[in-house]
Amino acid sequence: MAKRDYKCINKCIFMEDKDMKEKMGIEFSDIAYRYNFKVCAKCGALYPGSVKKIKAYYEMLQIPKEFDEALELLYLSKYESAVREAIVVLENKIQKISGLNNLNGIKLITEAFKYSYDQSSDTVTFPPKIQVNPLSNITERNEHEGLQLMIMGFFKGIRNIYMHKNVRTTIMISLNLLPQISLYYYLIQSDDPKYT
Repeated sequence: MAKRDYKCINKCIFMEDKDMKEKMGIEFSDIAYRYNFKVCAKCGALYPGSVKKIKAYYEMLQIPKEFDEALELLYLSKYESAVREAIVVLENKIQKISGLNNLNGIKLITEAFKYSYDQSSDTVTFPPKIQVNPLSNITERNEHEGLQLMIMGFFKGIRNIYMHKNVRTTIMISLNLLPQISLYYYLIQSDDPKYT
């Protein structure tokens, strides 16, 4: 990144900048550049150079366009809001696919993925509202149940924390949660030809 990529988007000025320049011949942005800071040390906002790298990474991951608003919040260093918005996108999609618009949280996931299988006849007797594969063998049933358990765990923990509390999170947590949420979004649509 170039030195200009280490200017805070919130225009933070460090009180010691003038003294630092006079006494040491160096500005804070030079230190940030030299040590490759990712965020402003004063306010925690992403440096423009960091935003460029994150955008490139998320483009490579092909984060769905439905997450654009969440990504814009992240690029503005609104970390909690970005994760919260992504969770809303995922939850709304699960409600839409399953038709369970009156449920949310763990109850939504439980009902959306619930199914019955009869071993004696080797058939699915009650198909799930969200079905990620044909459930025709043990491997496919394990995949379906594994995805259900992962999303249930996510909704029980992360989703509830972000939706019911004012969370103070870090950029690292947000950077990792957004691709995880978009992966769930992608996987619940795996039977849709446009996502395969």
